[in-house]
Amino acid sequence: MLFDLLCAYLDTCDKQIKASSHPLDTVRILTWAFIVKCLNMIGVLPQTDQCVSCRRAFDESDTLFFTNALLEGFWCESCEAKRIKKDLVRVDAAMIKVIRFLSRSLFSKVYKLDIDRKSFAQIDRIMRQMTNLNVQKKLVSPGLIAELSAEHKHDIIVSN
Repeated sequence: MLFDLLCAYLDTCDKQIKASSHPLDTVRILTWAFIVKCLNMIGVLPQTDQCVSCRRAFDESDTLFFTNALLEGFWCESCEAKRIKKDLVRVDAAMIKVIRFLSRSLFSKVYKLDIDRKSFAQIDRIMRQMTNLNVQKKLVSPGLIAELSAEHKHDIIVSN
């Protein structure tokens, strides 16, 4: 199954990079989807439907979530407020929806995701944290992507 996922990812990258006006962003979004799908497949994708502390289901009225890759999940605002150690990072509720979308959608749909610059950076940080936690070491590829992005700043998708 992982092999099939890898083949679908590479095939979609190959097709969409050629057609995209923002190839680096296309690759990054497809890579996020690949990471999320792999983590989900092997059973280590952080919970996106409920708080890791109180297990309360998240709903549309929740506006803020908190994450810490070392704790492997997202926290509700009330549980975060009770924590003595204030090491959690605020995450927009939209990021939870993006992770769910990446997890549940076909590659042929995810590359069309249009994300504003702030959200792009936030989801990129979350993806790096989840990946680094689950492979137990810091990956070199995010640094390479950052270098390429710096060289091609005009390629980043910005929504109004």
